[in-house]
Amino acid sequence: METPALDYWESVPVRYKMNQELYKSSLIMNNWGGVWRDIPVNNREINPLYLRWMRNFIKTFFYPLGKERWHNAEKNIFAYWLDVSCNFAVVPYSKVFFDSRKQRNYISWLAEDYLLLHGQGKIIK
Repeated sequence: METPALDYWESVPVRYKMNQELYKSSLIMNNWGGVWRDIPVNNREINPLYLRWMRNFIKTFFYPLGKERWHNAEKNIFAYWLDVSCNFAVVPYSKVFFDSRKQRNYISWLAEDYLLLHGQGKIIK
């Protein structure tokens, strides 16, 4: 069974896959409405500065535990504050911080609320 999407990505040169170069160049080239003239595309710098320092400090404690443990902890501790569009605000920070179910993103909380509303879910502690 052929998969056209995989065939396409297999044919794209590696230089375009690194650091989202294809995505960024496509946005800038198409630039409908001129939005990307003065705005950096996917700036990976963490702001505010105190969150960047706090994140790096806490990361040192997770270094010996491996990347997976760090990424799970990072989601619980920092995703709420680093989400630019504040989508995580659908739940209190404490719920995100203490959750051990490894949520992928804010949609996990919306899905849980939907299921609870329609009697299809249960609260897991």
